[in-house]
Amino acid sequence: MKTKFKKVSVSERLPEKEGWQIVERENTNVVSSYFHGQIQKFSHDDANYWLEEVPDMEEEMRDLIERFVAITALGEKAPDYLVHDGENLLTKLKQQS
Repeated sequence: MKTKFKKVSVSERLPEKEGWQIVERENTNVVSSYFHGQIQKFSHDDANYWLEEVPDMEEEMRDLIERFVAITALGEKAPDYLVHDGENLLTKLKQQS
C-alpha cells in the first residue's frame, strides 16, 4: 500500500516513537530533527509541525466510487458488499484523522 505524509502540529500531538522525524521550523525550513521520546521533545526547539506517514487510500477510494457510480448510473441499488466496502473505507479514514 502506498503512503503519504500528513502535517501534524507539535502543539496538537507528538510522535509515538523516538527517532528521526521531518519537521517544519518557525522560519518555514523543513529539516530532519530527532524526537527524544523520554523527554517528549525535538532536537530543534522551534519545530512547529512534524510529518506523520499514513496509508494513502486514494486508489481504494477511487475504485469504490467508480464501482458505486457505475452501478447507480444504471438505476440499480448498490449491492450490500459495496455498501460494506464503503463503510470499512470510511472507518479507516476516520481512524487516520
